[in-house]
Amino acid sequence: RCSASHPTARSFAMAPPYTSRVAFAAVIATAFVVPTAEAATSLSFSVATGKLSGTISTATIPSVFTVPAAAALLGAVGYTTEEKLIYGPFEAGFGSGPTATTTSDTRPPYPCVSGGTYSGYCPGGMDVGTCEAALYNSCPSGSVRDELFMDDCGGHATPYHHHTDPVCLYDPAGTGHSALVGVMNDGRVIFGRNEDTATQPTNLDACGGHTGSVPAYSDWGIVSGTIVYHYHVQTKPPYLLGCYGPVSSVAECKTLYASGTQKCDAASASVQIGATYSLDYDLYCPCYEGYTVPEHNVTTTTTTTTAATSGAPDTRFSASVQIVVAAAAVFAAQVA
Repeated sequence: RCSASHPTARSFAMAPPYTSRVAFAAVIATAFVVPTAEAATSLSFSVATGKLSGTISTATIPSVFTVPAAAALLGAVGYTTEEKLIYGPFEAGFGSGPTATTTSDTRPPYPCVSGGTYSGYCPGGMDVGTCEAALYNSCPSGSVRDELFMDDCGGHATPYHHHTDPVCLYDPAGTGHSALVGVMNDGRVIFGRNEDTATQPTNLDACGGHTGSVPAYSDWGIVSGTIVYHYHVQTKPPYLLGCYGPVSSVAECKTLYASGTQKCDAASASVQIGATYSLDYDLYCPCYEGYTVPEHNVTTTTTTTTAATSGAPDTRFSASVQIVVAAAAVFAAQVA
């Protein structure tokens, strides 16, 4: 298992054999680059509200007080127990159009490269799993830049943040209810994928939460058996959070995202990904019903297909997406 922590390495210069201890100390003092200390986590649980309050990293919890409420479509919606950022399902986009190409890597990055030509496209507001699967189905075989997507711990980028299941923070094969993995900006906690051994909950609302008994997390004052509304990680969109709940239906979830230009049901459902590949997808709408991510197709680049993000379950696609990337190295330096 990989680690989701990314400690900052210290850099230093070796000092020559100065005769003066004062001079040596001065050189060392100017040579060290000391990392900025992160604020300590100080969270406490209230049985009365079912929420945490306090600070984590540099954030105040809760920062969302009235629920149900929309979550940020891009950016942080919570924090893991390791003080890493939790994001919703969406990216801001890759590439500049379904058929656009370039010979140099640009911003936003092109997600595919073959023979020195960069290509590929995902519009902003598409979940990361669907985006990656669509690229495997539309880009030249073997050209998808997996390093842009999720690592084995469900996160990526700098600052490091999670979009999908943070499996390095708990054991998905463990017994009983999955362990706590983080806290959302509304003060509600989020647990791993399982409600019981190898059993995922079947009654999550459109936000990704439900009310039930949870295991202890003594660091934050949560006692085993506490009955509280809480979120669960999911292996399909919205993965970590659809909205700050609870909500009674997908329709209610959509009312939280009913204004502005980035909203549910804002545009035509058909989204062109490549020259001959498209998906039915409601961009920037994190309220899913019966949706599964398309399977990767690593050999065919001319398939046109669709996938519904609302309405009756679409059984044409598998729900699993395999995400492969190398883990980042951890560097450390020490002065004798």
